[in-house]
Amino acid sequence: MQAQSGDTFEKKTYDVTDTYCQYCLIITCPLTWAAICPGVLGKKILVLEEEEAILTQDCCIYHSVANRPYGELGSVERENVCCFVGFTSNLSPTKSEGGGQAAIIPGNCCETALVNEIVEELKNRMKHRGDTGQIRRAEENLQEIRHLHAKIDAVMEHLNIPAVQTPMEMKR
Repeated sequence: MQAQSGDTFEKKTYDVTDTYCQYCLIITCPLTWAAICPGVLGKKILVLEEEEAILTQDCCIYHSVANRPYGELGSVERENVCCFVGFTSNLSPTKSEGGGQAAIIPGNCCETALVNEIVEELKNRMKHRGDTGQIRRAEENLQEIRHLHAKIDAVMEHLNIPAVQTPMEMKR
């Protein structure tokens, strides 16, 4: 979807639950910390609203909601971990060691088309709603103001109203 500055984005919802990873953890680690680690088991939903992205993680002992305006998502990148395909952004959970963002790996962990769609959609929204989009809209507003000034000058000239040559000073 290519959006222009006046366009609005439709709300999109993606189920980014890492089902396959959860099954692997349950099978390989039924009594270890990994199977009950907050955010590992449960559902992960990514909602792309008009102005922000929301990642909700729900499991039996944990509930987390991360809201980020598109200008604060940082770098959104597709990431390959072994044979798994995912993506990272500032919505992603932070890795406990070494910093950085942990990848969100949806579905069966090999859903390349879904990951590519999410990454493309996030980058498109960042372009139009993030910092770059804000700057572009400010420049468009400035151009519109200049156009309105020209119209006002033409109306004043047509009505023989003299233009003010010096800026007015505020009296204190």
